[in-house]
Amino acid sequence: MKLATLDDVRRLVARHLPAEYRSKFAWQKLAALLRRAAQGKDEAAEVSTALQIILKIERVPFQVQSERAT
Repeated sequence: MKLATLDDVRRLVARHLPAEYRSKFAWQKLAALLRRAAQGKDEAAEVSTALQIILKIERVPFQVQSERAT
C-alpha cells in the first residue's frame, strides 16, 4: 500500500487496521497526530516519523521512498 498523503495514512488506520491494533496506545497517538496535522497544527513529517516508528515496533516491513525534485 502506497501512503503519499495524510489522508492515505488516515484510511490505513481507519479502514485497514484491525480494531485490536487501533486500541493500542501508539496507534491512538498516531491518530491524534493525524487530526492535529489535518488542522495545520503539526507537520506531516511528524506523522511520517511516528508511523515509521510504530511500524518498526510492530515489525511490519515497509519502504520509505524519497521525493525527487523534477
